[in-house]
Amino acid sequence: MTSPHPVLAKIFRHAERCYPNEAVGALFAKNGTIIEAVEAVNISDKANRFEVNPIEVLRIQKQADQTGFEMVGWYHSHPDGEPIPSKLDADCAFEGQICMIVSVKQGIAAEFRCWKFEGGNYKQISAIL
Repeated sequence: MTSPHPVLAKIFRHAERCYPNEAVGALFAKNGTIIEAVEAVNISDKANRFEVNPIEVLRIQKQADQTGFEMVGWYHSHPDGEPIPSKLDADCAFEGQICMIVSVKQGIAAEFRCWKFEGGNYKQISAIL
């Protein structure tokens, strides 16, 4: 049995801590590989939604710039759901965005999938960890 990639392990722990609400955070990359996950505060009052304060988004973007990384997208969890983008996920996406979704079943991170938003739709991609 192998241990998960450290970035993925960090995302899973965050998703489990936030359960039964959605977790959310930014994905930082260097040379096309995700090398860091930065937790964000979910300010949504709905358990099955996430929203990040625009000021926090700017802070996270500045952190990426200062460290020489590129903020390539977001991760979030789907409590007791599948790791598939919802219509709302697509409505809020921007072209080229990477989206990692973690399925959390009864408080345990069970599965994840990565997606890229292109041409108005999400397309599943291989994890770039």
